[in-house]
Amino acid sequence: MKRVLILSDPHLLPPGERIVGLDPAARFSEALAFARARQPHVDHLILLGDLTHHGTVAEYEALKALLPTDIPVTMTLGNHDRRDGFATVFEDGAFQNHALAIGGLTILILDTLEEAGPILHAGLICAEREKWLIDQLARAPGPVVVLSHHPFGSVGIGGMDKIALRNGVHIASLFRASGKVQLCVHGHVHRSIVGAWGNLAYAVLPSTCHQAPMQVGETATSESTTEPGGYGLLAIDQGQARLLIDTVTGPPPLVDHDAHSA
Repeated sequence: MKRVLILSDPHLLPPGERIVGLDPAARFSEALAFARARQPHVDHLILLGDLTHHGTVAEYEALKALLPTDIPVTMTLGNHDRRDGFATVFEDGAFQNHALAIGGLTILILDTLEEAGPILHAGLICAEREKWLIDQLARAPGPVVVLSHHPFGSVGIGGMDKIALRNGVHIASLFRASGKVQLCVHGHVHRSIVGAWGNLAYAVLPSTCHQAPMQVGETATSESTTEPGGYGLLAIDQGQARLLIDTVTGPPPLVDHDAHSA
């Protein structure tokens, strides 16, 4: 079995700065350490965008200092990121689209950042990125899992639905037409959500830093809570993917020697 650790929305700031009283760097480090302590055998780490809060060089430098060096790391961008700042620190100015072959599965990681769009913080997959996606779907020899920052459709939290992927319905139709996509995994919303758009299953991961309030319906995107951070673990076995979502809280597991079953 292959294990892919997925963290989203760290929103790194320069040292000393806070979001709703929280230190994003400390929360990111805590989430990463927590996840790896519970799952020490990890094959890959993926970061799903909003790597920083303002997209500055100082913020990307703060992130780079926190990344592990003993496992491969793949990143994509979210609405709070900026391409110039990312490129300066990580020396890569291209779209952050990636195709990974892991455990008999193809993982497609999509860059959904739209820096100058008509809806602030919404996302877009432009014509160039769509062409890349169509090509990768055609090349994939078997099942596919798609990862991106922005969800492709409504998740039920009104404020976030207004800043989803602007052409998400069209992009989702490409996944259905391919017949290969098992699951879509997203960040952006700062809340654990599982659902389906028609027959296309999706999951949304919590942030490693601050969370969105548990409010279905009309909400404000500026509202945040200090609930614990979280992460996802994609377990891949012979081309089949399972996504486990965990919360960064509590002590290590204890053994109940009197228990006969879970």
